Amino acid sequence: MQLHSIEKIKDKLQDYDNYVICGHVNPDADCIGSQIALNLLLKSISKKTTMLLNGNLEECFKFLPDSDKFTEKIPEDDYAFIYVDVAEDKRLNIKGASNKATVKFVFDHHQVNNADVDYAYIDSDIASTSMLIWQLAKSLNITNKDIATACLCGLMGDTGSFRYQNADADAYSSALEMVKAGASSSEIALNLYQKRSIESFKIEEQVLNNLYIDSEHKFALSCIDADTFEKYNATKADTEGMVDLIRSLGCVDVACLLRQTEKKKKVHGSIRSKTDIDVSVLATKHNGGGHKAAAGFTMNETNLETAFKTIKNDMVKLMS
Repeated sequence: MQLHSIEKIKDKLQDYDNYVICGHVNPDADCIGSQIALNLLLKSISKKTTMLLNGNLEECFKFLPDSDKFTEKIPEDDYAFIYVDVAEDKRLNIKGASNKATVKFVFDHHQVNNADVDYAYIDSDIASTSMLIWQLAKSLNITNKDIATACLCGLMGDTGSFRYQNADADAYSSALEMVKAGASSSEIALNLYQKRSIESFKIEEQVLNNLYIDSEHKFALSCIDADTFEKYNATKADTEGMVDLIRSLGCVDVACLLRQTEKKKKVHGSIRSKTDIDVSVLATKHNGGGHKAAAGFTMNETNLETAFKTIKNDMVKLMS
């Protein structure tokens, strides 16, 4: 896989007229914000675009411009495909979305060993994929309020509003540029963190009730089963921030939250680190990926009890 400069990527994007943009499964603020920002940029240079998303967009992202433009339908016409915040087909939000693409691009800030793409703009040292999209915006000289807002949303999401280890000088510098372009950090924070549902508080109670703390190895693990989601009529969105709640415990360095799907055949995991412990190692072992300090994974064809025991044992090994 060959990496390309932003100038090369900018030039090649001019060569195609129809783009399909897709992020990863369980998209977070960086994934959604980056897709929207890229969509706005491509439309600004007169390109046709389709943003793909499986299911409904979470309420916290609906304040973003063009947030109503996501669809599950893959176009039948020829299209160029863009992976956003993901670089492999198995983790795409819409399975098979890239199959009929005539050319493939990727924008990602995860560690990528190989990707089946034609043009790659990847930097694993940068805080968010939205920072890469912002670099493209600056290269195209299109840095308006809407694009800045979507990019800052992604940056705030992946840095935990600048509380995580990846909030470096470049992240702050990019955020300053985005704010100067019209983005409002308070508006983004309001939507991301201060519009919780009643259901989320009920879920939080269960997360605390199910909390397991290993003081010797300095990690905490909790879970939410499918029956709890059904009981409280809750959704995945109601679990946002729960792993950070566990992470905030002063006695732990690593936190993990397991979430069982409604069909009880999959368990999704979110894992966070406060130190140099690389949690992406554990995530990769279970069909996932991410960063050193924040990662996610999915365990297929397993029940929650088995998944809990497996991850607990894996975390002991990780922290030993």
